[in-house]
Amino acid sequence: MYKLLLALASPFFKGMFEIPQPVASAEYGNGSLASTRAGIPVIFLYDAENRVCEKEVVEFVLSACHPARLQKCKLLLSAELLGPVVDVGVRYDIDWDVKTALRDPRLLQSSPFLLFSIACRSGLAAEATLAATEALRFRVADFPQEPAMNHSLVEFHKRCGQAAKNLATPGHEEWISERVLELFAGLHASSKPCPVGSDCRRYHFVLRRTCPQWWIDYMQRVAANLEARPHSSTVEDQTILDGAIGKTCEACLRNAVYPLMRKFIPQFKAKQISELSAGTFV
Repeated sequence: MYKLLLALASPFFKGMFEIPQPVASAEYGNGSLASTRAGIPVIFLYDAENRVCEKEVVEFVLSACHPARLQKCKLLLSAELLGPVVDVGVRYDIDWDVKTALRDPRLLQSSPFLLFSIACRSGLAAEATLAATEALRFRVADFPQEPAMNHSLVEFHKRCGQAAKNLATPGHEEWISERVLELFAGLHASSKPCPVGSDCRRYHFVLRRTCPQWWIDYMQRVAANLEARPHSSTVEDQTILDGAIGKTCEACLRNAVYPLMRKFIPQFKAKQISELSAGTFV
């Protein structure tokens, strides 16, 4: 790793190579202690408890300091190394390291609670909000039992759950585009051949437009689920849609339901995400 890259990655390292380093309690090759190598001072990275960092932590941190390896090093981080890596990044002011670790899409999906805990401990509000938002995929009952962070996450979950539920509640449909409402209304004219008693022939008025019963059922089901799991993935949950269209005829499923929902769900998902991003965790 070139000293220039370290200096560019972290203000902490600027001029640090000229500062004499204390002899650390670590051995090199022949068993001797060393504070220089090839005439260059050896700089040891220390963790939050002032212990010399493990090899894997140092390798990841150095990788995060190298722009050409930034994408590659994202794939190397494990949940076990997350805490030590972030501690070092915060301590040595290595911004790339912290962002790479706490914004790793894989870890956000698999370990949002761990990321949230570490971000809060490190005082990183933006990263804590990102992790808290990913944790919305879980029900409150599935949250880890950690009182220190559980209360704040539960309150955030409740606020987001209510906001997300409102989007699918009757009387809050103003965000639905005119184009989508017109497509739903257009189904009414083509529902005559559908079997009597099917949801294809049952309609309700929404914003002065006729909308099919199966869509009303979907919105009711998704509203209840969004309150429990106010994450964007809930909007496109296939089991919710399947439960709402159970009494819809095959022709409408093929020609209307799925084509229309392919237009509506992305709009719904985008609106739900924008509602969550309008606020922050804190």
